[in-house]
Amino acid sequence: MTALKGTLNDMSMVHVVQVLTISKKSGTLVLINDGIKGVVFLQHGEIVDAGIMLTLTGEVLMEGEEAFYHVMRWARARFWFYPKPISLPDYARTITTDNGHLIMEGLRQIDEEESTDQAVGDDSWVSLDPLFPANGDPGRAVNELGWHLLTLIRQGVQQVGQLAEQSGLGKLLTLMTLTDMVDVGLLRIDPCAPPSDAQRQADEVEPFMMPGMSLTADAAGDAPAPHAPAAPARRASARAV
Repeated sequence: MTALKGTLNDMSMVHVVQVLTISKKSGTLVLINDGIKGVVFLQHGEIVDAGIMLTLTGEVLMEGEEAFYHVMRWARARFWFYPKPISLPDYARTITTDNGHLIMEGLRQIDEEESTDQAVGDDSWVSLDPLFPANGDPGRAVNELGWHLLTLIRQGVQQVGQLAEQSGLGKLLTLMTLTDMVDVGLLRIDPCAPPSDAQRQADEVEPFMMPGMSLTADAAGDAPAPHAPAAPARRASARAV
């Protein structure tokens, strides 16, 4: 039986924690956000453990304080609080930081990441960094979430928005994971798709034409023939095709 439920649209995570802290509740706070499940355990109003997992598979993605800080970033999640039966033993404590400091640190991290979230849009393009050392060990720089995203990138899913959707991780967790791999030099993020090889080659060989000239050379390589100068008011540059 739930003692409290709602959405973080109407009641922020900070407010939810404050209510459970003041009332000294013991139980489990469950949140669902974009295919990811968050769980926060409270004992007599104190947060003692937290975890994040994929809803469909139950695969654990984060635990402890890191999981709580990530849950604090959710703005539209649904939540339910289930009181702990008295007959059950106390929850194992993995978080020793008090609730006040947890909230303050969570808010600090949100402020710090807002600039990154604004700079990287859904249309931003992710690619493997060609300067990453060939003999580098990505295994030391990539966690399970990173390998999941790398698999999608190698399959051709390279826009941030598509990665967030197809991975099931949501935009914030996707951005956090991508940023970690950018920091170690494995990936690069660009505001738009890089030019194709064919377009890059065309840009490199396209000749520059002077005003009043057009290219009339045939396949044998004849020199371009001059045209009569255009009237000044209508003069324009011509480019090779």
